[in-house]
Amino acid sequence: MAIFGQDSARERQAIKPVIALVAQDNNLEREFTVQEALLTYARLYGIIKPRQRVAAIVNE
Repeated sequence: MAIFGQDSARERQAIKPVIALVAQDNNLEREFTVQEALLTYARLYGIIKPRQRVAAIVNE
């Protein structure tokens, strides 16, 4: 399947930043700490060095 003209099987990393994910229900966040939630979303959106980025935000 193509998304924005790119093969979704081969070009996942290129496609992710241009589409949005909206969950119907978000039950996991209720169980997460702030740090866990930020880390989960950082990984979901392909943030480089997610642990370091989250640590910098949480420890400010």
